[in-house]
Amino acid sequence: MKNIHVEHILYSLSIARRLYWTDGEQNRIEHSDLDGANRQVLSTHPGALMMDLVVNGRFLYCTAWNRQYVEVMYKSFMVLMDLF
Repeated sequence: MKNIHVEHILYSLSIARRLYWTDGEQNRIEHSDLDGANRQVLSTHPGALMMDLVVNGRFLYCTAWNRQYVEVMYKSFMVLMDLF
């Protein structure tokens, strides 16, 4: 994939045929088709230093170096919910 600066997690969903990842330098969560087509930015987190990403059902759980909590969002659109 082009233009991924600091990739921390690359997570494949074979059922949905999507890839999800965080870019720690650009502080965003992105997703695309398995072949890299239809690449989209799901959310942007300025200054967060995005680190980890887990996909479970309809939700994404993500952490960042500069945050003391886990963020939860829907895979299809950005609605943030802080867990801790």
